[in-house]
Amino acid sequence: MSPQELSLQEAAATIAEARAYEEPLRRRTEGVTWMLWGLITAGVIASGSALELLLPLSHPVYAIYPFLWLGAGVLGTKAVWSIAGVSLPPTREGMRRSAVAIILAAATVAVVWLGAIVLVPVSALPAFILLGLGAPWVALGMFNPHRVSRSGRTAMVASGAAMFLAALLMIPSLGPNHDASFHLMAVVGTFVGCGAPFIAGAVQALRG
Repeated sequence: MSPQELSLQEAAATIAEARAYEEPLRRRTEGVTWMLWGLITAGVIASGSALELLLPLSHPVYAIYPFLWLGAGVLGTKAVWSIAGVSLPPTREGMRRSAVAIILAAATVAVVWLGAIVLVPVSALPAFILLGLGAPWVALGMFNPHRVSRSGRTAMVASGAAMFLAALLMIPSLGPNHDASFHLMAVVGTFVGCGAPFIAGAVQALRG
C-alpha cells in the first residue's frame, strides 16, 4: 500500500469523523435555538399583554412590536450558531422558503392585529396572540427553509400545535370577569408560548 493511498484513506476517515461529530452538534444547536425562540415567543405575548394596559388595540404599535422581538431572535440565533461553529449553507431554494416564511409571519401579525380589533374581546387577546404565533412555528417546520433536521422540524411543528391547542382551549374559558380572564390568559399564554418550544428544544439539545 503506497503512502498516497494511505493518506487518502486517512482523509476519508477524517471526513467521516467530522460528519459524525457535526450532525449531533447541529441538532443540539437547533435545540438551543428553539429554546431561545421560546423565550422570544413569551416576550411577544407578555409585551402585547402589557401594552394592552397602556394603549388601545387600534394603535399601530401592536403591528410593530413583534418585529422588534423578531429582530432580537434573529440576532440571538446568529450568535448561537456562530458560537457553535456550524452553519446552514444558504441555497436558492432555502432563500425562497425563507421569503415565504417571512411573508407568512408578516401576514400572521396583520391578521392577529386586525382580528383582535374586530373579532375578539380584549380579555381574549393573549389567547389570540398565542394562536397567531403558533402558525409560523408550524409553517416553518413544514416549509423547512433552513434545512433543519427531522427532529428539529418535529419540535417546531409540535411547539406550534401546542400553542394552537392551548389557545383554542383558553378562548371558551372566558368568564364574566374580563380583567381576571385577561390576566389568566396572559399568564397561561406566556408559559405555553415559552414552555412548548423551550422544552422541545431542551430535549433535542440534550439528546443530540
